Amino acid sequence: MPTTINSRDSASGDFSLITPSLLLQPGEFRDQIFEIHPIVTDKAKIPTPAVKDAFEIIKTAIIHRDPGVCFIADSRFGKTFGIDVLRQTLPQCFPKLPVFSVIAKDHDRPTERSLYTDILLDCRHGVADTGTAIARRMRLLNMWVVAIQDSGDDRLVLFVDEAQNWTVEDYTRIRDLSNDLASHGIRLITVLFANPGLISLRTSLIGEKRADLIGRFMLHPFYFRGVSSTLDMIEVMKCYDSPEASEFPVGSGICYSKFFRPKDYQSGWRLEQEAGSCWAAFTSSAGKHSGNYQVGMQWVASAIRNFLYVYWLTEHGQPYGEGDVWSEAVSASGFEFTLGVTQDPKPPSA
Repeated sequence: MPTTINSRDSASGDFSLITPSLLLQPGEFRDQIFEIHPIVTDKAKIPTPAVKDAFEIIKTAIIHRDPGVCFIADSRFGKTFGIDVLRQTLPQCFPKLPVFSVIAKDHDRPTERSLYTDILLDCRHGVADTGTAIARRMRLLNMWVVAIQDSGDDRLVLFVDEAQNWTVEDYTRIRDLSNDLASHGIRLITVLFANPGLISLRTSLIGEKRADLIGRFMLHPFYFRGVSSTLDMIEVMKCYDSPEASEFPVGSGICYSKFFRPKDYQSGWRLEQEAGSCWAAFTSSAGKHSGNYQVGMQWVASAIRNFLYVYWLTEHGQPYGEGDVWSEAVSASGFEFTLGVTQDPKPPSA
């Protein structure tokens, strides 16, 4: 384990070199790290079971140079965070692979020009909002070709969040861009993440016999599932207990659960041990609903944050009341009163 870390490199703040052990002792440094901790700022990137499953599917698509894959999930099930984790993880298997990520926008009047402008902006192009639609299209194509040439690979991955917002015309234009890239010997692999609205678009495309778009973008929709059992919860919580999965600050060797409960962690406690109690609290909250249900990662992360915050308050002289900690944590997440309870989906018909 490192003896010192440079917090300028791992977290925003004006600190000098400090020892990791200092971050586990009450005081100024610990309080300042708390303010920017990923748990507190809701920026924790956890490789959930759903993310791990998606990674294997995407990895196979990249290896086989499939034109694309798509994932369906309800709101707040962790699609955007999942994309972030996947983008960070892919270089471990494909170090040269260019990867871009865009958010499909919902326009009142979607046009060719708005599509290319949105993609250029999300791909951080310096000149995104000038020129004709054709000029913007060529700018986008050239940017991707240059990225491929610089990488030495012959594939490019494009993540598309909120993919249900694109229209048939938008997907047709992306298909054309893919064909242009193919003429340069480049395979564009699209990875769509969307809410169930994409299934309606897919059904419409099937009715219109648009095999060109179905086969390229949404041949086999996969469901990006939530947490659905104690075993899933254990897998999630193991990440909070592991410096390899949840180290902060970078280089400190301190995982998320250790930062919030350092004395308990040192004595052998792990957040993983709380999985049964956490899942029981979610099950109780969902008890008035029938069927088999999943819990979106947004609510799981919120409940875990609320649970850990109790111990932060206790450390600062604010003892917790007599209620059940996990029941209160789940209740405070808003799970029961939102879309946190979602029935297990059925695969769409071909």
